[in-house]
Amino acid sequence: MSVVKEQMAAKQAKRQQRNKRGTNATNAGRANWAEVHVDIIALLIAKITEKGGAVMLGLTRDKGAYYIRIYLNDDPYSVYVSPNDNLWQEVLNILKENECDVTGLE
Repeated sequence: MSVVKEQMAAKQAKRQQRNKRGTNATNAGRANWAEVHVDIIALLIAKITEKGGAVMLGLTRDKGAYYIRIYLNDDPYSVYVSPNDNLWQEVLNILKENECDVTGLE
């Protein structure tokens, strides 16, 4: 397998792993960014932008999940997090996947 094909396969595997983390919004409560501690949001934005990326935050249409879109290294992807899930842990997972320093945050 060529190097390019291996890289594409690795990116596809990463995307599939991210999509598996998402939770069906119909099984969750209502998401509300106003209820999220500002440090979680600030950390995510600071770490991703430090690497030259960008972050977009939103909610699903039914407000059943948080929507986090990461733009970094020409490989944008979305993560959906149920309000019943540990948002802090999901943010740490995003940062680790993007090779951000999370020393002392776990």
